[in-house]
Amino acid sequence: MLKAIIFDVDGVLVDSMRFQADAWAKAFEEVDITISREDIYELEGSNDRRLIKATFKKAGKEPEPCHFEQLPAMKREVLEFDSIKPFEGIPECLNQLKRHFRLAMVSGSSHHTVQKIIDKFFSGYFDIVVNGSDLDRGKPDPDPYRKALEMLDLTRNECIVI
Repeated sequence: MLKAIIFDVDGVLVDSMRFQADAWAKAFEEVDITISREDIYELEGSNDRRLIKATFKKAGKEPEPCHFEQLPAMKREVLEFDSIKPFEGIPECLNQLKRHFRLAMVSGSSHHTVQKIIDKFFSGYFDIVVNGSDLDRGKPDPDPYRKALEMLDLTRNECIVI
């Protein structure tokens, strides 16, 4: 029996993909790496660490330890957060679903970004939240979803992922 619904965030709950991609592109300019939105879209859902490693590898470079802190910080600085909005009807939909199911959020974005989105748009909707800062292996690996199932104390047959 379905007991919970697990939602992705960027591109599912909020229209944010282009803003996230543009912010990453600006951050990578600081280390002389040019990337496009499409480059970032291919890595959609990855946590910061995986995205940075993949981007450096594609550019034929090796990231330094400082890049794993500096690049996400730069990305957050230039992210046009005020342009991010929920897709039409999402808050109303979540309100209805919350009456019948437990709701979870799984995102590859950092804790900082996810918390900002929750505070601005979705306070009180989600029973649990797993973000890209919570695990070493983020999406597309199943670890974030396994973590959500563990936190919900449910089996995979009791949930659906949107």
